[in-house]
Amino acid sequence: VYKEKGEIPANRGLLYKIFNEQLFNRDKKIISYEKKLFFDILSNFAYWMRIQGYFKSINYTKAKYYISNYIFKHNYKISAIDFIEILLKSEFLECINDELSFAHETQQEFFAAFKLKDDFISTCKLDVNLDELSWHECILLCGDIISDTSDRENYFYYFLIYPEKNIQPKKYEHFDFSDISRQFPIAFKIANNY
Repeated sequence: VYKEKGEIPANRGLLYKIFNEQLFNRDKKIISYEKKLFFDILSNFAYWMRIQGYFKSINYTKAKYYISNYIFKHNYKISAIDFIEILLKSEFLECINDELSFAHETQQEFFAAFKLKDDFISTCKLDVNLDELSWHECILLCGDIISDTSDRENYFYYFLIYPEKNIQPKKYEHFDFSDISRQFPIAFKIANNY
């Protein structure tokens, strides 16, 4: 990543984003399709796996069923089998004993975070249980890959205030302790990454 870009990314989320983009760019089959298609399917698949409680691996048949339905729903011009085969050859995924797995759980967290980012930017909320520790890495990576300053501020405020309060952002001088969410440690970790 450093050789390619000439600089060290500012945080882990950006590092993983650049790393995965480089892996996509390396594979001629992925390049023959639209790279965005692979990011979309893979991020939705990773997110769905985590929602279902599958961390890193899932039964191949269940995976193929979900991916097939997602591809059909979005009218993508690739079959689930081709999609999976390309990602197996590219080493994004691996299949052992009928279990389809991400090469590393961090990759699954990154792609789930990518889905969280897209959802947050369009809805200004996250549809996950913020108290579940299994989501914290995805939540932090999501904060790392949000590039727009206004969206990053909204993301920070979401964890500082929003989940339990139905109030709009306000200036610091108008804050009091009752405005702070119980998720404030996440907000501080997000702020620390900038």
